[in-house]
Amino acid sequence: MAQENVKKACTLGVIIDATTAYFDYKENKYVKKIKIIDESMNTARTTANFRYGYCTVMFFSENIESLPNPFAIGDILYLRRFAFEVYDESFQARNNPSSYCSWALLHGEIQNKDFAEYQLSKAEFNLN
Repeated sequence: MAQENVKKACTLGVIIDATTAYFDYKENKYVKKIKIIDESMNTARTTANFRYGYCTVMFFSENIESLPNPFAIGDILYLRRFAFEVYDESFQARNNPSSYCSWALLHGEIQNKDFAEYQLSKAEFNLN
């Protein structure tokens, strides 16, 4: 995950923070931010060229119901064909509301043996 200016990549990460969705009047869209970590980028490891040891995933949508809604910190977020870039010394991923981006949320509990996704960006998208 921790590479500069990677375009349309896929990754997964553990959720460490999520904001409540809000409406951006300038963009005329709802915005949600979710912070994720993985083995290559986490707060326990020094990450050269980045201010923070996590990736901020930006979601934009005209419809609040289409934004991800994680159940808990520690859940897993899978990103497919998201745009990755460095913005203000921070590593960010962002969705493009077009048809090529998709995401899935999975329970992160170790006791939960069912790794099925509990929320999907598209009904036809699954990880099986």
